[in-house]
Amino acid sequence: MIVVLNYQVVSPPNDKIIGKPQNIDTAQIPQQTKPSQPSQQSKSSTPLPQRGNQTRPSTANSKQAYQGSKAISHSSGSDHLSEEHAQPISTLNPYQPNWLIKARVTVKSDIKNWDKGEGRKGKLFSADLIDNEKNEIRAVMFNDAVDQFYNVLEEGNIYLISKGKLKHVTNKKFTNIKSDYEITLDSNSIIQLVDNDKDIPAGNYEIVSLDSLSSREDGDVVDVCGVVDSVSECQPFTTKAKKDTFKRTIRLLAPSPNNQVPTAVELTLWGKQAQDANVSKGDAIVAKGARKSNFNGVSLNSINTTVITVDADVDQVHALRGWYETQTNNGVDLSANVMQLTQQQKTYAPKLTLGEIKSKGLGSTDQVETAKTRATVTFVRKEGTMWYEACKDPACKNKKVQKETDFGSVTYRCTSCGATTSECSRRYILSFVINDNTGSQWVSSFDDVGRLVVGEDADSLASKLEAKESNSDFDEAMWRASFNMYSMSLKCQLSQGGPNSTGEPKTKYTVGGAWPVGFVGETKSLLSKISAYQDAGLE
Repeated sequence: MIVVLNYQVVSPPNDKIIGKPQNIDTAQIPQQTKPSQPSQQSKSSTPLPQRGNQTRPSTANSKQAYQGSKAISHSSGSDHLSEEHAQPISTLNPYQPNWLIKARVTVKSDIKNWDKGEGRKGKLFSADLIDNEKNEIRAVMFNDAVDQFYNVLEEGNIYLISKGKLKHVTNKKFTNIKSDYEITLDSNSIIQLVDNDKDIPAGNYEIVSLDSLSSREDGDVVDVCGVVDSVSECQPFTTKAKKDTFKRTIRLLAPSPNNQVPTAVELTLWGKQAQDANVSKGDAIVAKGARKSNFNGVSLNSINTTVITVDADVDQVHALRGWYETQTNNGVDLSANVMQLTQQQKTYAPKLTLGEIKSKGLGSTDQVETAKTRATVTFVRKEGTMWYEACKDPACKNKKVQKETDFGSVTYRCTSCGATTSECSRRYILSFVINDNTGSQWVSSFDDVGRLVVGEDADSLASKLEAKESNSDFDEAMWRASFNMYSMSLKCQLSQGGPNSTGEPKTKYTVGGAWPVGFVGETKSLLSKISAYQDAGLE
């Protein structure tokens, strides 16, 4: 049996008719009666609830489908999309070449530009979509598709979307959408604006209470709601990576379980979100996709996909608004006495696996985030640069030197102290692969970690590389460096990727520290964890 899910017209019909075919909608089929079609009711155009400080753009304009930069009228045949053929987002998969969804745009990002030099430039933006079953997926557009669709897609509007490519989301740290797939729209994609549909919600929230944050893991991405107690001014901020950005702190309040004093949590907005924030004291907001941190107790930070909504139409916000108005009408000063959350102490604190580091989204912002893990070095990259040449003077703090050759004589000139010497000190800048039972990851490291992994300093390894043609000492050293297990401290941070990157931001993982695994201590730690699970009845 072959089930045809969809089809695409690849060539116009010819005039030659073979046999006596009949259209299925007009053919007389024995023992079947075609049901009468109910008259179509005009679709509702009731405006959506207010999202943030924006309202839903008007859909009074004529409905058109957009394919690339071309507007397609309703009478353009096969390019016009029909709502009755739309399928749920949950049924999408990369093996389905032709599909059609009907969804509302809940979040539309700003255009992000990148420039890697030598003419390598690009841009992208994304739109989060939701259908009538509350399933969500993200659509991403690059370069020409940005020009074609950025002004077509508007937050709050509903569209029919087709002819995009689906791919697996291998790393969910860049999104708080739970779908396993992501849509890439290009110049062949079709987007058609349709009327408002009340069955499609304005958003989907999984709100957790502020007081429950103390039991959440550091790095968890959550949806929270609270009443704004205070808002700081937008201030310039320089990160540890020497990148200039902006920050703004919002203090949120919510009722505590004992109903005596409210729970207070600080939410820090970063970058453009800090600049564009339009909230004030007394606003009831929902922060969708904020990351929990244990910095200064318990706090929240915005990430690239965080959305702040004022007076969202959800039950938790209505209850919060009622609580706040009751307290203030009774003359209660909620700011005077609050409960500041602290991280809940646990009987066991397991190290994060590589899979957990990725699933928690560590390193999805410009802020450096650190995690500890235990992994095995399985491959050390020998191609390219394994070290750099530094000044031998300790006062220069290992500044890079310039190698100069004059009539066969090699000297090294320090760019910091200006000294010229006949020798230099080589220092590692290694790249290698680490593995554990959940996956693998390319990481980079500097001299201290490189000495531990290779087992000798970079000057010694360089001499073996120079003699590689006459002996196998270099290859043996590289072999000895592999398949050794270490406990590591990983620094995770967002970067724009290498020269061969497609322009999508990637997370860079750097080993800040490494040490041999103490198997006796690790065994005792595992036994204590097993006991803790048994005591909790989780065995």
